[in-house]
Amino acid sequence: MATDTLIKGESLKEMLSVGASVDVTISAESDTYVVLIGAGLTQRLLQAKRGHVRRFRTLDSAAQFLSKLGCRHAAIDMAHWEPAQRSLE
Repeated sequence: MATDTLIKGESLKEMLSVGASVDVTISAESDTYVVLIGAGLTQRLLQAKRGHVRRFRTLDSAAQFLSKLGCRHAAIDMAHWEPAQRSLE
């Protein structure tokens, strides 16, 4: 699956509210987490308000954000988790 586009939180909330079939994954990237939304053959990253990829400092904050959008199920991908690595941002 290609992850070349972003999806706004409002769009995800609308999809979830109408019962659309989406796969939500919280994915670790070094010391942050991103949210991947899969629908059909596409996968999109959750977008921040300013247009870049939304990143979360903790798994808990990502889960809380998704819960507020109406998401009740999400997978967790820890394959790239490196808690000791500092972010360059």
